[in-house]
Amino acid sequence: MRRLRENYRLAALAAGWSAVLVSSASAGGLVGASSDDHLWFVAPSSGANDALMLYHHAIEMDGAHYSRGQPLQERPEVMAAWANRLWLIFAPKISADQPDRETFTVEVQRHPAIGVYSFDPPDRLSVVASLDGLGNLAGFVGTPQGPVALRVPTQRAGAGVQAGEDSIAAEPVLAEPVLEQLRGARWERLELPEDLPIGGRYRLAVGSAPGNLLLLVASPGDHSRTVLHQRHAQGAWTPVEVPVDLRSVAAVTRCEAQVALVLQGARPGRVEIAYLRPGSLVSLGEFAAPSGRWGLFGLRDGMRLVEQSTQGGLRLRRIDPITGKLSPSEAMTSQGLLPLRTLHMPLLFAVAITVLLLVLIFKPASQAAAPTLPATMAVLGLTPRMLALAIDLALGGVATILLLGCTPAELLRLPMWTPDIADAAPSLWLIGITMMHCTLGEIVAGRSVGKALLGARVVAAHGVRPALGSILVRNAFKIIVLLIPVLAVFGLLNHHLQGLGDLMARTLVVHTVSPKN
Repeated sequence: MRRLRENYRLAALAAGWSAVLVSSASAGGLVGASSDDHLWFVAPSSGANDALMLYHHAIEMDGAHYSRGQPLQERPEVMAAWANRLWLIFAPKISADQPDRETFTVEVQRHPAIGVYSFDPPDRLSVVASLDGLGNLAGFVGTPQGPVALRVPTQRAGAGVQAGEDSIAAEPVLAEPVLEQLRGARWERLELPEDLPIGGRYRLAVGSAPGNLLLLVASPGDHSRTVLHQRHAQGAWTPVEVPVDLRSVAAVTRCEAQVALVLQGARPGRVEIAYLRPGSLVSLGEFAAPSGRWGLFGLRDGMRLVEQSTQGGLRLRRIDPITGKLSPSEAMTSQGLLPLRTLHMPLLFAVAITVLLLVLIFKPASQAAAPTLPATMAVLGLTPRMLALAIDLALGGVATILLLGCTPAELLRLPMWTPDIADAAPSLWLIGITMMHCTLGEIVAGRSVGKALLGARVVAAHGVRPALGSILVRNAFKIIVLLIPVLAVFGLLNHHLQGLGDLMARTLVVHTVSPKN
């Protein structure tokens, strides 16, 4: 009989703690935390057995990158962060005589020379004081003075059942909400507002000032009545009512020193984001709920939506903090070393020097110092030639924007002056698409779209149509000029406005003129 009672006791404890996991999970089931410049989340690794992995992303990574931390044996119950430090709390073990929530911490550091982040300590989590295992964990946030946890009574505590010594109801329970902060080697209690309802719903957040705490408390009898308590640096709480149903609040995050609520349930399959103001909510926008696990995390420059697909892939989207617009979804990849990301820059310089040497050695212009053109042809001037190039690039830019969903500003990030080659991807697509349609147009009709609109075409010496090989050589070197714009100086210094491609292919860009009498 005693063993049977013990099994019932463990089952009751497990049920109570599983409720904690459900209530403390992130909005879309992806457990994580964020500070102004960093975010962390836990997801299955892409390796064998789908072991859990701690991932880190930072604003300075300049892209959908992550750094891997430690493998985890189990999913944390909650996580909190401040600056470059993370705290993790794990669910109490139901077999423990005096259950505690094991608590750990870890930092990330950026290596200034190679530009990557590493975890400190690199191969483990640092143990800190454990949090009491009694009650439900209703909130966990990071502050400059240390993390703050809110534990609230379970439903069994509110029932007030009296029982004998061996009864399940005689197990110790948390009688009232407890707010605690980790200071040094122990958790210290903080004063809570008076007369908090034991059976209410709670949400804990950090206010606009780092030392301020926000506590959202819903009335047990009236779900539409929610009180926002603001804790000031001196410890006093100020209450104000806010028009929000806490049952619809899936998560709370901090973005640009503002508190944002993640709301679900108003419209099926939709998620709304709203800023919390004293006495009101300001809607930022909404989006379709991802199909897999996901989490929404606030950073200094906006929010990040991290999605984990059913196949295990990780994707990242940015949410503008002013307009609420979502950026295109990007696949998250491991951050590479800074020297590898910037290797393209010395390579481009090497290509530029090689091209200069080729021109000096072969001197293609000397072999056609004064090309003879028919009386009906003249070399196209600089201004119309640049206009024709602009039209061709505009067509390639429109196609790139439609294919990648990027902005026009991203097309201007040329590899020559972009530190990370990944940031230059839209401009590389622009150059590739432009050269494809220009080459095809010159092969078929002797002109690109831009040249055709300006009445120009490409010819070889003496005004004849160039051979296929000449067109290919011309456009191959034109790609180099677009990658390294400084090489366009060849066209400005040449008497016949022959660019590098024209010099190497011995071609000219001409237009039709009326013959002189």
